[in-house]
Order: sequence, then structure tokens, then C-alpha cells
Amino acid sequence: MNSSVIVILILLLIVFGMVAAFFVMRPKNVPTSEEEEATSEEEETIVIGGKETYISMPSAEQVPMSFSEYPVYVYDRDSTRLNSAEFWDKNKECPGGGFDCVYSEKVVDGRVVAITDKDGNDFIQQFVDDLYAGKLPLIDEMLEEKERFLRRNKLSEDNKLMRKVGEEWKVVTPNLEETTSLEGGGVSNFVMPVGQYLLLTMVLYKMTGKPKPKVVIDLPAKKRKAPLPSKTVSAP
Repeated sequence: MNSSVIVILILLLIVFGMVAAFFVMRPKNVPTSEEEEATSEEEETIVIGGKETYISMPSAEQVPMSFSEYPVYVYDRDSTRLNSAEFWDKNKECPGGGFDCVYSEKVVDGRVVAITDKDGNDFIQQFVDDLYAGKLPLIDEMLEEKERFLRRNKLSEDNKLMRKVGEEWKVVTPNLEETTSLEGGGVSNFVMPVGQYLLLTMVLYKMTGKPKPKVVIDLPAKKRKAPLPSKTVSAP
């Protein structure tokens, strides 16, 4: 082996040793610049404060107030109906019976901070993961018509949902009853629950080419309406 080959081998060993020492001495759980760049491109955390997609919202008659006094949701990513959870619409219960598949709003100090099932699984993040993984084909079909959709719906610069009312863009506040004047007279009252607000926001998020986010919820809570007491009719 000639001297030039020996020098090259020594240099390679030195470089390898320096690289190995860097990773050995580097603090654990500190991402590399490449990892940081990939993470920032793939996922960002957003705090966000219409239309149902793959979900149903059971009434108090279907899911009792004793389960939750706040809105509840059922999610079915295999549904063939865009606007509802198909298995719930058919059976009014979860697969196998009961309410194990039902998600409810977690409320702290009057604010919705999460929507989870009995095991703590996060409804909105599951929806976002499925949406970005292409597991909701009916929504993907809707995204193809985004030009028409975006004429009436958009996100503000700080990721708040906005809807066009007449010629004016208005920020939608979930759980707040809004009154809109109708053409030709009359008014229309509209309330968008937190879950619907979040899902529509996420659809717009993907539709406008934003990367998949990690969602943090901080929105005002509103209790469900209790069922009306049944009337007893006495026999004549």
C-alpha cells in the first residue's frame, strides 16, 4: 500500500470519528436540522378558535344528557354519505351497541379544549390524519370543486373560518347564534357547533394547500338542548 492511499484512509478514519463523536455527544431528543426542517414542513401546530363531513351529531334523545351535557359526535370514515356517519344513521348506536364510539367535548372553565372518546382518542386530530392520508374520498372529490367552494368560504390570516354573507366576509364564531337578513325580507338564525366548525376549517386548510397541522382547541362551550319532557295524555 503506497503512502497516498494510507493518507486517504487516515483522513477517512478521522472524519468518521468526528461524525460518530458528534452523534454520541449530542444531547438526546434534539432533532437535526434536517429533522427540524422536515417536521416544520409536515406539521405545524395551530390554535383555532357548515357542513358536517363523515360525522353525525346524535340528539339528546339518542345519546342521553347523562353521557354528556355538551355536544357529542360520531365519526365514520368508511361512510358512503358525505354528511353523516352511516352506521349511526342506520342503527342509532355504535357497532356492538352502546356509546363507545361517541366523542364528547371536554370543557375546562367554559372552554372546549378537546373532543375525545372514552379512551381519550382525539376526534379532530384523527379526522385531520385521515383527511391528509387520503382516507376520506368523498371530501377529496369535494376538493376538486374548490373554486366554487372558496367563493363562500375561506380562512382568515390567523386561521379563523370566514363565510361570505351577501357581499361581506364574516368571521364565524362557533356556538354563537347569528342572525342574517334574507333577500326579500325575513331573517335566518344560524349556529355552528364546535365540531362542525373545526372540520370545515380543516377541509379549507387542506384545500388551500397548507401542511397537515396539529390542532389545539380553545373555543367557547355551549350545552346541548335537553329533550322536551313527554306529555302524558289522560284517558277521557
